[in-house]
Amino acid sequence: MEKIHDNASIKRKNFIYIAKFLAVLLVFNSHMDGVYPINALATGGALGNCLFFLISGYTWSNLKEDSFLKWFFKKANRIWLPTVFTNIIFILLYYNNEFTFLEMFKIFIYPNKSWFCGAILLYSVIYYYFVKNDSYNRNKIFLWILVSIYVIWYIFFIDKTSFCIESFSIYNICRIVFYAICMLMGYVYKKNESKMKISQQSLIFIGSITFVFIYMSKFLMNKYEFLLKFQFMNQIVTLICIITIFRILQLNEGKYKNTAIMKSIKWIANYSWEIYLTQTLVIPVFEDMFFPINFVIIIVITTLASIILKKLCMSLEKGKEVINEAKKQY
Repeated sequence: MEKIHDNASIKRKNFIYIAKFLAVLLVFNSHMDGVYPINALATGGALGNCLFFLISGYTWSNLKEDSFLKWFFKKANRIWLPTVFTNIIFILLYYNNEFTFLEMFKIFIYPNKSWFCGAILLYSVIYYYFVKNDSYNRNKIFLWILVSIYVIWYIFFIDKTSFCIESFSIYNICRIVFYAICMLMGYVYKKNESKMKISQQSLIFIGSITFVFIYMSKFLMNKYEFLLKFQFMNQIVTLICIITIFRILQLNEGKYKNTAIMKSIKWIANYSWEIYLTQTLVIPVFEDMFFPINFVIIIVITTLASIILKKLCMSLEKGKEVINEAKKQY
């Protein structure tokens, strides 16, 4: 995810780092189903994804006077470059398909090997015009359009014989629209955070109830097929749960001290994008080893790979800056 670059007061907020840490932890954990001896332990992907997009919507809102292309390429550079590097490694390790133009487009131009990358690049376009042309009525119409697309697709196209609202199918428009809404809600939250008066005790209650509902609803839907008609409720409650958690973290901002634990959390948060990318390459290599040896190795290798990836991208950025400066002089 983009390094927090909003105004100075936002940069130093520890709750943002903690939220990013939780997001990457949840997503990482959800990909460990082949690692754990009990597959059910690998959970939290939807919560982590929702939290990532909410954080982006909250922290990206300082558009200043940047044109769309200038703003977009700033974001795309941070997201796209490390994704392409990891996709190259993916090709070397796992790729067996024919190298068609379409396959190359999907890997290098609109990278869907890491769906998150392609999604956030698409959402960036929506987000920019949502924030740049900010007005209550216009934004309300914008959100209603997205909700309408979701509802129409859900009614007429979603398979309601299985729990598929979070599936990766290209035809699952509901999933794509839902996470776009999560990102926009991050901005809506930021605009209205000073008006929120709900107590922390109430938030803890709501967060607990919604968290239980998320997992209980999946269990009941798998047991009672008629409930699958209402699987959209799982996503709605996921968003409510994440907003609640985000708010609780924010209300406790004054309690976060600059301890060794907090420094570790900040480090992981600042490497969240690299961790997200590299763990998808590392996990398949070591997941068949004996638990917990495989778990430890995956953590260590992912950490090292994330550091290397970030330093490589930073070196390229510095190289570009040197070249640009040289061009200006001559």
